[in-house]
Amino acid sequence: MKNITVQMGAAAGACAVIAGTAIGVLATHDGRDSGLTAKTEPTEITQTTQQAPPAPQVPSASPSVTGPAPLPSEEQGVPG
Repeated sequence: MKNITVQMGAAAGACAVIAGTAIGVLATHDGRDSGLTAKTEPTEITQTTQQAPPAPQVPSASPSVTGPAPLPSEEQGVPG
């Protein structure tokens, strides 16, 4: 019975230390931006002076092999 009491007291003490540390950190926080939050500043607009090309400059690719590939000999099954 005494062993459980000691363990419960140690657990309560550890919780108190963790809670006290969190409260201390929050109490000393000065509210300045720590870099962990997203910025709410407006972004600037990107302006381009060139027009996009009307058609692709490279022709579209097409495969040189069409259809399924033949199975290797060990995958073909029993002849006959």
